[in-house]
Amino acid sequence: MLAIGRSKDPFVELMVELANEYDKKFCVAFSMKQKNRVSIEAVE
Repeated sequence: MLAIGRSKDPFVELMVELANEYDKKFCVAFSMKQKNRVSIEAVE
């Protein structure tokens, strides 16, 4: 997502937050080890 947007873009920030939240719930539901799959690095 950050490849097409900037880190300060509100839409990108929202999508990163949703992706992280979904990943947490997915890992809990399937008893998987949690990893931070969404990078917060900015593409400036």
